[in-house]
Amino acid sequence: MKDKLQKVIHHLPKTMQKIALSYYNSIGFRKSHASRTLQLEFPIKSKDGSFLFHKPLFGNGTSQGYFTQYYREPEIPQVFLTVEDRLSLKTETLKGRLYQKNKKAKKSIKSECILPVSLVKKGFEGSYIDNDALIQLKINGKKTDLKGLAINRFHYLPVQGNSKIELSSSHDFIAGDELGKRQGKKHKKKLVLVLFIDGFAAEILKKSHLKDMMPHTYRFFSKGIMFNNCYSSSKWTLPNLASMFSGKYAKKHGIFHPSKEIELGKNYPVISNYFQDDGYLTLHVEGGWRLTPSYGYCKGFDRTIYKKNMQESEILAALFEHISAFKERDNFAWLSFMDLHHDMNLLPDIDIQAETPIMYHSYGPSKIKSALIKSFDEKKTYKYAKKLTNIDFDLKRIYDYLEDNYSNDEMLVVLVSDHGQGYIQDSKTTLSKTRTHVPLMVRGCKNKNTGSDEIVSNMDLLPILLHLSGIPYDNGSFDGTLPKIFGGEGREYAITETIYPGEPYTAAITDAENEFYFETEANADDSGNVNANKFKIQMINSKDGNDATEKNPEKAMEYKKIILKHIR
Repeated sequence: MKDKLQKVIHHLPKTMQKIALSYYNSIGFRKSHASRTLQLEFPIKSKDGSFLFHKPLFGNGTSQGYFTQYYREPEIPQVFLTVEDRLSLKTETLKGRLYQKNKKAKKSIKSECILPVSLVKKGFEGSYIDNDALIQLKINGKKTDLKGLAINRFHYLPVQGNSKIELSSSHDFIAGDELGKRQGKKHKKKLVLVLFIDGFAAEILKKSHLKDMMPHTYRFFSKGIMFNNCYSSSKWTLPNLASMFSGKYAKKHGIFHPSKEIELGKNYPVISNYFQDDGYLTLHVEGGWRLTPSYGYCKGFDRTIYKKNMQESEILAALFEHISAFKERDNFAWLSFMDLHHDMNLLPDIDIQAETPIMYHSYGPSKIKSALIKSFDEKKTYKYAKKLTNIDFDLKRIYDYLEDNYSNDEMLVVLVSDHGQGYIQDSKTTLSKTRTHVPLMVRGCKNKNTGSDEIVSNMDLLPILLHLSGIPYDNGSFDGTLPKIFGGEGREYAITETIYPGEPYTAAITDAENEFYFETEANADDSGNVNANKFKIQMINSKDGNDATEKNPEKAMEYKKIILKHIR
């Protein structure tokens, strides 16, 4: 039926094709999201596929909260945007307040700042220069009219300190929270930067050393510390990132259901809140569909730039533009790179293809043991390693910029990931090291040219950043732990778990010598609860790969009790 409909549409005039496709996509979108969260499809906020630019996220009623507008996109026609069109557009999300047209917004500005303002029309999803649009400003009694403004875009207006402002417009408008231009509180670090690379399997570094696969990353972080034994808190992105942002295990932050509406930072602070509250200007540049602003990943960020599968060049441009605009501020920034997760442009980059042997150019599915336990895939692993080298080449622009503009003591840079890949080598279980072993590299600490074999979790990211930035925190509120090398208590083992409704609960404990695996017979329910009366366990010696459950029964029983207590 779908193929026949597409053939019929193909013979229509182009304008009619666009109308028909828009309508067809809208119907399909409604059906597919009857039981699926819209948070995956940001900036779409309605099941009819619309943006609702005037409707805030996480707000107080309909006039206050986080508002989303277009960012660095050319003119966008209003008529017949398909769902695919909508999801391919970059957006910017800021906290602010919506005012009705001809109503006045009054602000008292104490210090020099940038004031974001956007003109919006209810039900209008395009963006163009409206010559009839007007913002009327009165600054300390002096009137200024701004004309010919773009609709559904934030305009950044510089305002001097000690100013009283009145704004009104011929359109409804959003007045964002002021972004201070001058730094108030002096911090230990002028820039704190997280480089999050989705799906970076640290096990790949056993096949080729980091300095050979990613020479620029190796050079940069060799002046800091690289942890050789960092493990993820979960095997997949959704709960993992929530744990990294909150420092909490999945049962505490509650973010693990793949299709339900859930909210990060509900009744607890997240990483961006800590830095914003301490006086940093905060930026989030994101392309991952499990880290959208509507999940809560705009909270605590002064600016959030989002586009599904955002390209590296766009991510870097957003960072450099932000730092240039706010060069006198201390900045906290989180950048997410999705290139390892999948081929965002259907095929690898041309330089990867040109260096890939013909036998590896087959992109069909590989034979696997099960849907979750995968066998080693030589062709995928080859291309995966090449992608890492490409990412390293792009990251060099960041490394060079940082070293040209900041001293080692002025910056804190962390490279981290959420999970590995099952095809890097044969996987013994769903939580083998191929999936759970991830990189954690830190630059800007006192430790230099250091490699550490200490057991850490990617959930330790939050206490590491806060400690090295000199931001006070209550360690008792975290499940994450400050590593011993930074003066903390450290951990003897890392726990990785998977709470996935409709599937068995699985967990792994990794220490310096063993890998302990636990799996329930029963499936987890929608609330994450599971009957743990029946389960199976196995412990493997990490050095020789042999079963150690019976050779070291005391340790196996100790870890079994830890997991049973953990899930209850």
